[in-house]
Amino acid sequence: CGTRFCAVCSSGTGALHLALAALGIGPGDEVIVPALTMIASGNAVLYTGATPVIADVDAVTGNLDPAEVQRLLSPRTRAVMVVHLYGLPCDMNAIRAACDPVGIPVIEDAAEAIGTTWGAGRAGALGKAGCFSFFANKAITTGEGGAVVTDDPELDRRVRGFRDQWFVPGRRFFHPDTGFNYRMSNLQAAVGVAQLERVGELVEARCQVARIYGELLGGHPDLVLPPDSWPPEDGSAPAAARSSVTPAPGERTCPVGLNSHWMYALRLAGRHADRAEELAVHLKSSNIETRLFFVPLDEQPAFAPFGTRCPVSRSLSRSGILLPTGPLITPAQQARVAEAVKAFLQS
Repeated sequence: CGTRFCAVCSSGTGALHLALAALGIGPGDEVIVPALTMIASGNAVLYTGATPVIADVDAVTGNLDPAEVQRLLSPRTRAVMVVHLYGLPCDMNAIRAACDPVGIPVIEDAAEAIGTTWGAGRAGALGKAGCFSFFANKAITTGEGGAVVTDDPELDRRVRGFRDQWFVPGRRFFHPDTGFNYRMSNLQAAVGVAQLERVGELVEARCQVARIYGELLGGHPDLVLPPDSWPPEDGSAPAAARSSVTPAPGERTCPVGLNSHWMYALRLAGRHADRAEELAVHLKSSNIETRLFFVPLDEQPAFAPFGTRCPVSRSLSRSGILLPTGPLITPAQQARVAEAVKAFLQS
C-alpha cells in the first residue's frame, strides 16, 4: 500500500492489538471504534485494558460517522479506529480533520480493504497505522495472518517488539517489556508473497463480480447496491456525506475512494428493509451461501457495560446481506443468485 514499513503477524486481530499496544494504549485510555464492524475491532481495544467508545456509523456508507467522532472525542481519547466496511473506504478527509488538530492517531482496520483506495492513497496508508488480515476469505490469504503497516519507524520498532516477546538482538533471553507471540510462520509468509504478485488481478476479479451483480440487480426499488466509488464520481452523494475539509486550489472537496468489493454488500429497503435474515434463509434453501451484516458492537454482550446505543448500525445490520463474491464465481452462478433474490422480493 506504499508505506515504509510492514510487520507481518499471525492474524488481523493480532495486528490491531499490536498497533494499539505499540501506541502505548492501556487502562484509562479511550479508543473510538465504529459499532458496525467485526467484533475483533472492539476486542483488540479490550485486550489493552482501554475503554472502547462505540460510535454510530453513516447511514449511507455504513462507515464510521465523522460527526460522531467529533462528538465523542475527549481528553481520554488516545486513538480512533476506522473500518473500511466490506471494502468501501471511510471518509478519511473528515476523520483526519477531526483527529489531526488534537493529535489523535488514526488506526485503519483495513482487514476487508486490500485494494481499496482513497484519492491517491491506499487503504492502510491513510493513518498512523494500517492493519490487514490474510484470513482464508480475504483477497490475499495465508490461511491465517495479518500485518501492521506504517511510515513511523519507532512505531514499527515497537510493533515488532511486541510481536515477538520483545526479544532483543544480541541480548539472549533478555526482554525489556511484556510481549506476545504474534509471529507469522515462514510457510505462511511464502504463500502471501506469492499472491502479492497477483494482488491487482485478485482485487479486479471481485470488482468484476460486483459489476455483474450491479447489472443484474440495479434499478430495483427495494434494493440498495454498494457503490463502486465513494463519493460517487457523478457527484450524487448526499451533501452530508461529503467532507468539510477545505480543499487546496483545484482539488476536489473529497477525493473519490474506490471500493475493492471484498464482499458484495447488498441492502434491502422499503417494505423489505428488515428482512435480510429471511432472505438468507430463502437463498440457503436454493443452496446459495450468504452472510448477514455484522451484529453491531452495542448489541454484543462483551460491550454491554459501555452502555451505548447505535440505531443506525442496528438498522443497517438488519437490512444487509453479503452475496457470494469469491473470484471464481461464474456469471451464470451470479445470475442464479440474482434471480433468487428477485423471487424473494416478489413474495
